[in-house]
Amino acid sequence: MGVFETTLRVRYAETDAMGIVHHSRYFVWLEIARIEWLRSLDLDYKAMEHDGFSIPVIQADLTYKSPAFFDDELQITLIPPTDLSHVRFTLNYLIKRNTTVLTQGFTVHVFLNKDRKLIQPPHFFIERLKAQ
Repeated sequence: MGVFETTLRVRYAETDAMGIVHHSRYFVWLEIARIEWLRSLDLDYKAMEHDGFSIPVIQADLTYKSPAFFDDELQITLIPPTDLSHVRFTLNYLIKRNTTVLTQGFTVHVFLNKDRKLIQPPHFFIERLKAQ
């Protein structure tokens, strides 16, 4: 499974009074990367939820190394899981501006069914990742 990359530009509203991106915005960007990653696998998260599957975040961690500023163009790298044999999996992330690493971290997810019960990864999910 290869890495996934997407870019975004920092909006003015994402900065604080010091002109630096507020720390909470990075978690929103991780979500943007996750949804785009799923789209790249031809998996529609909205459709998955409609069909009774969800993959909520149960843990998230970021290490901040350098700030981002208004109008920066950022590259978000998502490293997919290598093992989907359990009900939980980890996605790793790296956010950079050109060659400068701004943050790195991870999110841990579980698979839930429509009754919000833990389940093994759905077969269609595993197959899409293998096809990548």
